Amino acid sequence: MDKDNLLGKVKEAGFKSLDDFVKANLHYLSKDSKRLFYCVIGFNEEIYNSKATRKSYYKTNY
Repeated sequence: MDKDNLLGKVKEAGFKSLDDFVKANLHYLSKDSKRLFYCVIGFNEEIYNSKATRKSYYKTNY
C-alpha cells in the first residue's frame, strides 16, 4: 500500500490526517511504543523549530 492509498483510506474512515488516525489508536500500542512515538514527535518539533529560528536569523543578519 502506497502513501496516497493509505491516506485515502484514513480519510474514508473520517480522520483529517494520518497523525489524527495514529493519535486515535495509540491506546493499542505498548507503553514503550507510545513513549517512542512521543519521542519521535518531540524530536521532529525540535528540528522544525530550529530550522524556523535559523531561517529568521539569516534573513535578519545576512
